[in-house]
Amino acid sequence: MELYQHQKVIQEKLLQNKRYGLFWQMGTGKTKAILEALKCINKGAIIIGTKPAKVTWDEENIDYNIPFTFYNYSSFQKLKTEGIKNKVLVFDEAHHLKSINSQRSERALKLTPFPDKIYLLTGTPCADKPLDLFMLLVLLGKRDLKDFYRFRNFYCKMSKEKIYIKGGKGKTRIVNKVIGFKNLEIMGKELDKVASYLRLEECFDIPPVTFIFKNFFCNWKGKIKTTYFLENLRNISLDCIPSYIEFLEDLKEETERKVVVFSNYIDVVKSLASHFDSPYLIGGSNIEEEIDKFKKENQFLFATYKTGCESLNLQF
Repeated sequence: MELYQHQKVIQEKLLQNKRYGLFWQMGTGKTKAILEALKCINKGAIIIGTKPAKVTWDEENIDYNIPFTFYNYSSFQKLKTEGIKNKVLVFDEAHHLKSINSQRSERALKLTPFPDKIYLLTGTPCADKPLDLFMLLVLLGKRDLKDFYRFRNFYCKMSKEKIYIKGGKGKTRIVNKVIGFKNLEIMGKELDKVASYLRLEECFDIPPVTFIFKNFFCNWKGKIKTTYFLENLRNISLDCIPSYIEFLEDLKEETERKVVVFSNYIDVVKSLASHFDSPYLIGGSNIEEEIDKFKKENQFLFATYKTGCESLNLQF
C-alpha cells in the first residue's frame, strides 16, 4: 500500500482542486494515486471507465476498501444525477470523451455540475491532435463548449479547401481544414492549471521499463488489391512467426524480466502464446485470469494493441 514518491506529491493538488486531470502514462499508478485521495476525502465514488479498467480498480482497492460504483462507457448513460451528488466522479481512460459531438461526451458533461469532485485519468489525452484536448478541458471546467471555434482558431493553422458535395452533381463548397498547429506552449500553460502530466521515464522511483521496437519484413511479390490489403498483411505477419520466435527465444535467454509483446494481429498473438505456452489478451479474454498467470507463472504476455493498450495493471 506504500505510495511511490510521485503519487504522494500529487495528493495536494488532487485534494485542493474540485476538478483535476491525471494525464499520466500507463504504468505510472494513476489508479492508486486517486484511491489515496479518495481515502482522504472519505466520500463514495462513481468510477466510469472501460470494462478492463474495473479489474484494476477492484484489485487496487483491496488495500483501501473505498466504496465505489463502477460503470463502463456503454452503460453510464443510465446513471442518474441524484446518485452522484456529494460524491467523487472519476472518468478513467477519459480520452474516450474527446469528441464534442458524441452522445457519450454530452452525457458526461450533463453529470459534471453534481459531484463534489471530478477526476479525469488518461495516459493519452492527445492521442491524435491537440484538438482532442478541448473536450477534456470542458469537463475540467476550464473551457465552455461555445469556445470550440475560438479554441481551434487560436491553436490551429487553418486553410480553406474546396470539396465536392456528395450527390450535389458537381456542386462544391468551401470548408476550413486544419493544416498545422500553433501556440502550443500557451496550451501547455493552460493545461498546467488543471492537470498533471507524467511519463514513465520520469518516474525514477518505479522499476525501469525497456521498450523494444522490432520490425520483421517479408518479401511480397504479388500485387495487393485494396480489398484484400489487410488480409494480405495478416498473412505476411504469420509468415514472420519463425523470426518472432527466434527473436523472443534470444530475449528469453538474455533476461529474466517480465516481457509484454504487442501485435496488430490476433493470429500472431495466439500463435506466439501457443509456442511459449503463455497467457494472451485478445477481445473476449478473461483479463484478470490471464494477467494473474503472467504475474505468477509466465515470463511472457502476448496482447493485441486494441485489448492491451489501456487499463492494465502491470506495475509488477
